[in-house]
Amino acid sequence: MIDRVVRYVTSHSMDKLDELWLEEVAICAAWHESSPPGAETQAEFAAIPRRVVSWLANVKPISLRTAGRRQQVFLRAVIERVLTAGMDALVQDETFLLCVAYDLANRAASPHAFKRVKEVLEPYAADLGTLRRRLSPKPGLPVLDAAVRVAAPQQIKKAPRRRGKLFTGDEEAASTHTLTVSGPFRVLGNVPEDCTVVVRNGLCAVDGYVLGRIAARGQCEIRENISGAVLAHSGDIRCRNIIDKAFVVAKWGSVYFYQGLNPEMVFGGLSVRADENTIMGRYVAPTIEIKKAASGGEYHVSALLVADQFCQSDVRPLHIVLRRELSCEDYGERLGREAARLMSRAARLRQRLHHLTHMIRTTQEEAEHSASSALLHVFAGKPQLRLVEDRRLAHQRLAVLNRIIAALYAMCLDAENSLDARLGRAPTGQARAALEDLNVEINEILPEYGLDQDIEAERAEMWEIFQRIASARPSKKVMSSTLIQLRKRLDSWLGERHKLLGRIRRIDRGLRAVGGKTGPAGMRNGETKLAALRRNLTALRANPPNAQVAKRINSGFVQLMFGVMQRRINRLVDLGNELQKSRDELLKISEQLHREYQIVRHEEDVPGETPAKATGRFEEGVSIYSDPFLLLEENPPPGSVLVTADTGPCVTTYYRRMGRVIREGDENAD
Repeated sequence: MIDRVVRYVTSHSMDKLDELWLEEVAICAAWHESSPPGAETQAEFAAIPRRVVSWLANVKPISLRTAGRRQQVFLRAVIERVLTAGMDALVQDETFLLCVAYDLANRAASPHAFKRVKEVLEPYAADLGTLRRRLSPKPGLPVLDAAVRVAAPQQIKKAPRRRGKLFTGDEEAASTHTLTVSGPFRVLGNVPEDCTVVVRNGLCAVDGYVLGRIAARGQCEIRENISGAVLAHSGDIRCRNIIDKAFVVAKWGSVYFYQGLNPEMVFGGLSVRADENTIMGRYVAPTIEIKKAASGGEYHVSALLVADQFCQSDVRPLHIVLRRELSCEDYGERLGREAARLMSRAARLRQRLHHLTHMIRTTQEEAEHSASSALLHVFAGKPQLRLVEDRRLAHQRLAVLNRIIAALYAMCLDAENSLDARLGRAPTGQARAALEDLNVEINEILPEYGLDQDIEAERAEMWEIFQRIASARPSKKVMSSTLIQLRKRLDSWLGERHKLLGRIRRIDRGLRAVGGKTGPAGMRNGETKLAALRRNLTALRANPPNAQVAKRINSGFVQLMFGVMQRRINRLVDLGNELQKSRDELLKISEQLHREYQIVRHEEDVPGETPAKATGRFEEGVSIYSDPFLLLEENPPPGSVLVTADTGPCVTTYYRRMGRVIREGDENAD
């Protein structure tokens, strides 16, 4: 396809030659030099040497206001191969092209025109000079001719018409002139309207505008604006601006551009970044960064949205949705039933892993508290004993409250999923597991100590609500009401837990006031309270300092604490085994999704507590939502939608927590 490059160069008027890249000029010069004198093609393109001389005299560093700067795909690939594997990695035609390119870079009148190329190839200068003089390439550079894959707009327009979709679930298969090629591939100009370029593998570069459609397996570098559609399966998309109802999707990559002007969709599986402003349009990515202002539009993030300023008006309303997760469904793709099943199972496993990690941490803390109580009982004086018992009862209630809160949180997630009809998800099963864990904890306490009335009532009501959530098809009205009820209960129990932790701190202060300390005797640096208890009891049983300590070592209180600790230790073993089993299953599913459906999850397998956030300076009236379905809700649950006040010059952060939108600094400490 070198002849297409040659015709592209010769079609430029003399005053426009400085717009050409080094790559196409080097290809033309190398091709012309390799062709035998008097050949028909030489006669046809006899003007090439004169154009090269003019280009060398006038070319300057190309300063582009675009993120899509990597147009020289073939020359870049040759240079990268030299840098990684040396000159021996090149075939003769590639070596000859590199020699010509380096020679042209050094002959350019402007010393800064190709500064980077000269710096990179400087270590190979001697070899390139020698090879330039010695090489006798085959006429027409046949190997390079096969490797250089390019098309001008005219060639794309001549491609046969085909009906096709950009992705599974695309609403309508469009009938367009469709050119299907292997990459790396370069369009020497615009991708015209009513045309589609399909690049099966490798990079796709466009020297002009995308007015039609591109579907590429790898990266897309677009010098000008996108007003059509571009989909990159596993690479990034870079361009100048995204405008006029454009549809841009980097499934597993990022989208980089200068301005967004009312695009229909900009989706980045990793991130979206605008170097200037965005004005209206829809943007979806885990992370969205806007260097200047976001003026109106809709922004969905699962990690972070940041802009210098968020602006809105009656004609440019601005909506921000802080999401728990994103998926291919956000840009309209529909996976097959098996892929959807695997993705659903993977999502449930991630949620289960998060719950297990939390329960392991909580159970470890509870074992430590039991050990601490036992040690305090052994060493406490009489004034402390009542406080030690109060402390034990408070920690016993705290263990139950932790499980109530975990169960309510899981039930809220299930209710949110059920309300989001777009997701169409069934309950994850995590709520049932959390409720059963609560039952286990209560049943261990009940026989000997009974149960606080508020906890018993809560347990019964939570099971009743769970049955409502788990029913086949609860109405949207019922589910919305249930979610409001669950969030109120969650708030109430979080407040109760906050009070209980304050009470425990007061008990500990009382113990210190009466006895001077609350920690176990002789604790070593880095030693857990459980280890200290075992070590102390072993030593004390062998040599008790007095009769009181000897009696307390074998008291019912210490035996009770040992029983609690043993249950916690056994539970930790079970939780650890389940955690590993879930991790192994998730890894297996992730590998299958990658192998069979090219689906890659870039974030951590087990989500942490980091919430989605929006940060910047906000004008009054920006709407921030905790879930996408709320965009269509006339009466959203309280706290799930926040309308901002004018923050003036102050940078403010809003984040999502348990289905609510909260301004940073307004939250109550747990």
